Amino acid sequence: MTYCVEPFIQDLVWCWLDQHAEYTEVAGEVGIGSGMNSGRIDLVAKTTDGEFHGFEIKDNAFADEQLKRYLRAGYLDRLYHCSRVGAEFAERLSDSSGFKTGTYRNQQIRKYISNGIAAGQYTEAEYKQVLRETFPEEILDQQARIGSQVNRRVLDESEKTVWARLTRNIGIPTADFDPSETYISLDEAMARMRNNQAVPMEIGLIDVPFSYDLLEEQDGFRRQLDEAVDVMFAKDKRDEVTVVREPERLTRDQSPTLSRTNEAWVQHYVWVTCGTIREAVIPHVGDDAEYRIDIMGFEGGGTPKEVYRGGEDAKLIGIEAKGDAAFGGRDDRVSIREQLLKYRESGVLTHLYLSLPKQNREEGEAVLDAPRLSGVGLLTVSRNGEVETAIEAERMSMQYDGYIKKSGTSEYPRSIGFGTVAPSDELEFVDP
Repeated sequence: MTYCVEPFIQDLVWCWLDQHAEYTEVAGEVGIGSGMNSGRIDLVAKTTDGEFHGFEIKDNAFADEQLKRYLRAGYLDRLYHCSRVGAEFAERLSDSSGFKTGTYRNQQIRKYISNGIAAGQYTEAEYKQVLRETFPEEILDQQARIGSQVNRRVLDESEKTVWARLTRNIGIPTADFDPSETYISLDEAMARMRNNQAVPMEIGLIDVPFSYDLLEEQDGFRRQLDEAVDVMFAKDKRDEVTVVREPERLTRDQSPTLSRTNEAWVQHYVWVTCGTIREAVIPHVGDDAEYRIDIMGFEGGGTPKEVYRGGEDAKLIGIEAKGDAAFGGRDDRVSIREQLLKYRESGVLTHLYLSLPKQNREEGEAVLDAPRLSGVGLLTVSRNGEVETAIEAERMSMQYDGYIKKSGTSEYPRSIGFGTVAPSDELEFVDP
């Protein structure tokens, strides 16, 4: 299910950013950082006053180490984590369940601080003052998570707060105390403690309005949607995207490059214009392989079964997206042709398109200039996000509304587009 959920969340957030006057430019799959702190963040938006805000997209997980790399990269002014459970993460941040006082890392930090006090670098009072200035009282005054059962039994309630755990035995140096190398500054200590939180304090949180109830396995499907596809994946959900926690200002010393011709740009604006779901699953004829096509659109029916039964007015459209980097030479052209041919031969689509930046239209036409790709259409996307039909796709025969995947001696039904997840009315196929 994550295949289509995370791209949908990303597209909703992108649409939400596009309609905010604060942001002048948005781009996807943006490279930031260098070396160990490098990576490609899902979205970056530039503000009217020249700030760069990063947005990492997840279904319901928290990309802890990934986000910490982006915090250190020096390419962003603010950083957000976006998911369908953003409100739950905000709750975790507001209490001590998100602060891991007993971890090995925080124990080491407290030892370094004690050594720093013993070495005369700062006082216990200065440490406590900085601690109060760094973390809100609602975190410091709440009960900490204490791993040891012995400690949970013998400690008084007042000794179980986050504050008590972070100040306990402070000032007593370690046995191997060496004032030349075994302490850290208070700024470094606070930075490390903040990073050890389950949700680092610098990161903003965005809640995206997408939820689904996964029912019990039925008729071979692992899960089943309990709402209509057009309701669950409605584009107007962008209006309900909500910032549930504001991020802190970061230190930026470099600026990321925002592309209007890469694959993410093409994928997003094609989806906005004619897509229903992203990363849609389709079968490969002749074996048990499965592929994921970038965008799938439903017309004249909300599910593959409805399209299959819907006659000439119903369409199941598959769209493969490519950015400008995909057209480097002849081998790239051959690879794209082979990919499109597999989709065409799957027997589950009524129309198939290749989509690409407008500047690469000639390369796209050259790719489609092959007898076995006759009837495949071409869409172009401008630097303003306008989608145009350069070549109209011809209708193909939709032969199946589902498929069977074999595993050993067992056979499992799979849904076009959703794989192991069945749309609400598709527990049985007309013609798998």
